[in-house]
Amino acid sequence: MKKIFPLILMFAGVCQAQNLVNNPSFELYTQCTNNNEMFYASNWNAPPSSHPFCVTPNLLTPCNGNSLSAPNNEFGSQTARDGVSYAGIYVYGDGAPNANPLNELREYIQTQLSAPLVAGATYRVSFFVSLCDNFLIGIGSVGAHLSVDPLVNNPQSCAHIAALPQIISDNIITDKEGWTEIWGNYVAQGGEEYLTIGNFRSNADTPKTIFSIPPITIGYFSYYYVDSVEVKAASLNVNQVTANGLTIHPNPIQDVMTIEYEGKSAEDLIEIYSVYGQFIMKVPATASQVDLSNLQKGIYLLSLNRNGNKTVEKIVKI
Repeated sequence: MKKIFPLILMFAGVCQAQNLVNNPSFELYTQCTNNNEMFYASNWNAPPSSHPFCVTPNLLTPCNGNSLSAPNNEFGSQTARDGVSYAGIYVYGDGAPNANPLNELREYIQTQLSAPLVAGATYRVSFFVSLCDNFLIGIGSVGAHLSVDPLVNNPQSCAHIAALPQIISDNIITDKEGWTEIWGNYVAQGGEEYLTIGNFRSNADTPKTIFSIPPITIGYFSYYYVDSVEVKAASLNVNQVTANGLTIHPNPIQDVMTIEYEGKSAEDLIEIYSVYGQFIMKVPATASQVDLSNLQKGIYLLSLNRNGNKTVEKIVKI
């Protein structure tokens, strides 16, 4: 049982990883709305633009009691995946010939994370989408972009934002009955604290399925509901936190690190290095808990040397 217990602790820590997205299911809002402003959803907005058509993603909630309600609204009908509310965005528009600037229509939703991402740390980014009933096109390039600064919409049109999403759907999403998860792991560059969701590709580069041909005066449009947005520190590999009888938890570490292994000796040498091999600090050999609150956020290597037998494990300070 002694060997199994640390693994149970580790997986419990993974399950309880903090979601860095505030109001991830759009359940919190400042007031009911009769218009399209997303900023009524707490901690959410649209990337700013001077063009009036490009900043109107929808907050869909029963509180509205109108065509922007949930689960039934002017775009279709869908039960929220989590709670009772969700967002809605246009992700594709190929309008009628005289419909400028809507020939390429994009909407985006954006939020500031509760804390910046740590350089070198891996995060699991995920959100769920559902294609709305009343639209004729499903696309395959809905994605999420993480950035240090907030993104800004095109000032003169509704065209796509020329940013490279780190997370993007692998397939064309056509499900109108349920919710489809879009997710991926992202290794942070450091300092990213804004998350933006939408389609970052041009019409020509967007993979799509057309269900039927619309009247030429209407054009081709695609609109998705969005719910359950998450950015969480990903779990480390088991052999990165437990090896040769050495267990380090929690990992990632906020303030205090616990080191456990059998047969501790004052002769053991425990040291922490940067990923570039620079010596950072020495850890008391017999200490069970180590205060790392003054250590900068990032990825480090912990080295345990016992009678010439060295074990090196990766630790993450958040």
